[in-house]
Amino acid sequence: MKSLRARVREWVFSETLFISLLVFSVTLGLIVHFIDRDNAKYEYNLTFSHIVEEGSTLWQLALNLGGGSLDPRRIVREIRQINNLSPQEWIQPGDKIHLPLYNISRRTP
Repeated sequence: MKSLRARVREWVFSETLFISLLVFSVTLGLIVHFIDRDNAKYEYNLTFSHIVEEGSTLWQLALNLGGGSLDPRRIVREIRQINNLSPQEWIQPGDKIHLPLYNISRRTP
């Protein structure tokens, strides 16, 4: 029969190993998520018209267009470029703007 000290040592080792594997898995998952996001191709050949609604922002539009897989900051820049909007200009309810229609694909290594 193992002594109490040996059992505690085994328990501490197994808990430390479990926590280390958990931290490693979460870190690897985050790295893969951001690498995958960066590898998304931002391709659009078409734009479509959109009438700005009350409470809409470029950020909200970018989040909706990117579907969580494209960087909304980049989409906002492209919306501004397509519509010739400077960083100081804001969209207003009733404005007609053009939004990119993305064909989201992944680059292959």
